[in-house]
Amino acid sequence: MAGGRFQRARLMSMCAAALCAVATAVAAPLDDWRASVAQTRQLADNDGPTAYEQARRLQATLPADATPVDRARALNVLARTEIHMALTKPATQHAEQALQIAAEAGDRVGQAEAEINLSLTAINEGRIDRLVETTTHSLSLLDGIQRPELLAEAMLRTSVMYRRIGQIDDSVTLAMQGMDIAKRSANELALVYAHHGLALAYDQSGRLVEASEQYEQMRRHAQAAGSKVLEAYAVLGLAGMAVQRGDTDGGMVLNRQAIAMFEATRTPANLAIAYYTLAYNLHRQGRIVEAATEINRAVAIYEANPHRIGMWFALKVRSELHEARGERAAAQADADRGYALAGEIDAPYYRAESARRLARLAAAAGDHKRAYTLATEATEMQSRAAAERSSARMVELTQRYRTESRQRELAELQRRG
Repeated sequence: MAGGRFQRARLMSMCAAALCAVATAVAAPLDDWRASVAQTRQLADNDGPTAYEQARRLQATLPADATPVDRARALNVLARTEIHMALTKPATQHAEQALQIAAEAGDRVGQAEAEINLSLTAINEGRIDRLVETTTHSLSLLDGIQRPELLAEAMLRTSVMYRRIGQIDDSVTLAMQGMDIAKRSANELALVYAHHGLALAYDQSGRLVEASEQYEQMRRHAQAAGSKVLEAYAVLGLAGMAVQRGDTDGGMVLNRQAIAMFEATRTPANLAIAYYTLAYNLHRQGRIVEAATEINRAVAIYEANPHRIGMWFALKVRSELHEARGERAAAQADADRGYALAGEIDAPYYRAESARRLARLAAAAGDHKRAYTLATEATEMQSRAAAERSSARMVELTQRYRTESRQRELAELQRRG
């Protein structure tokens, strides 16, 4: 009888071991898949096309036992690769899908990641109202979540949003708060975003030496974090500081170094920005032929990968370069195209700048009546832009974040007490 009990116990132990082995066999593919998602997110900052194809493959091979959190995470990674590849429309669609899935699952991290991605596509599309909404919401979602790198990026995006709507004090304050949080976390990626935020704040204030120091720190932490894209942006920032300080040659060297780094990552959206920046700086120095070469490269990228805001900026500079070379027809064509794009974007700032550009060309051609009409339109659009920056909706959203932030600080103080 004792022998029978022993046999039954042994059989039960064997069955438990077999069940455990089966469970492990089933779980292993999901664990591997999750590891691939994390690896793809880091790869996105170093090799755009490979990461994009890998992210698409992860969508096609979604394990049957994947959770909604997994699905949202994979969609967010896909959206981020599409942002780097200048695929704004699909990036927006996938980030919105991730946001819906994460919201239904109560996944605040997934929602925050989606909102950060949507804030980036909102900038590309010139949707300032959407930018305010997404950045504000991402910060609220991350309250109490231990993801310092995600919080630091959300704070950077929100700080940039504050600058765009003219709330400079809020922008600087948030950048400084982001640095405090990043230092406490000692997370390399969080420190990258925090130094970037302070660099922009110092640059905005004309404190170029301090801004350069922050970009240097940003570059160092980006190297430690293994992000070639963020390292290249730090170098591009250093290039801008050098040019503003009068070191034109040094700035050009750094600008071309950033271009080489972006070329290595094969991320068109970032590379186009670097080409545009170089063209802009060359144009300011009167090096028209060289500037035209660089801006044509940026335009070519935006032709292949539609990006309305990027194309608008590139067309504006290229129109000015054509005018400087006496190519009036080409200058007019680019200005007309930019004006049409501004209408599609329907953001007052872009419409005002495009109208002002056309007014200048009309005046140069002797069409003073049209020049006056366009100049009037530019003034009206500029006034509308100022009004929208201080609109009730934006004030409401930013005030709501400040209130929630104070409430969190008070709650934390009470908890500690």
